[in-house]
Amino acid sequence: MARKDPRLEAAEDELIACMRILRRMPDRERSWLLHSTLRWPAMIRDQGDYPDAEEPLRPPSRGEITRAELMFIVPGSHVERAVAVRDRALVAAVAVMKGRGDASGFGWDDVWNALGGTLPTGAVDQDGRAKMRKVTSEAMRMRYVRALDRLAAVILPADGHDGASRTPDFAG
Repeated sequence: MARKDPRLEAAEDELIACMRILRRMPDRERSWLLHSTLRWPAMIRDQGDYPDAEEPLRPPSRGEITRAELMFIVPGSHVERAVAVRDRALVAAVAVMKGRGDASGFGWDDVWNALGGTLPTGAVDQDGRAKMRKVTSEAMRMRYVRALDRLAAVILPADGHDGASRTPDFAG
């Protein structure tokens, strides 16, 4: 079995951790619907549009929010600088699937199925839509690894340390 690159693992772990922080960010509409006693919100809530989580998630700390914002939200975010537009859907799909922690595990065939077996070429047609190309799950894996390598170059220091000095302590 081949050894994994610790830089790529660290970048992927940070990507997934920041994605989980985004999931825990407050959603004021969801909160209002879940806690409102008015008739209309209760009807919407009962239809399953806003299902209750099995376990309530603690809200993220300000430090965690800053960490997720630097990864995804602010102009010039890590993902914006490192991951090509054509690769963002792939990176997001993999991060979501790996972040779930399902007992069934992670498989590139699942990613292939989720993305319909196609990836954008980076070009657009005359209607302004992205041109798509059929690819294999192995091609998706290779493109993901290249995107993760670029992300690692942005978020991890070049001095070879474990990255602990790249940002302030966000322990919460």
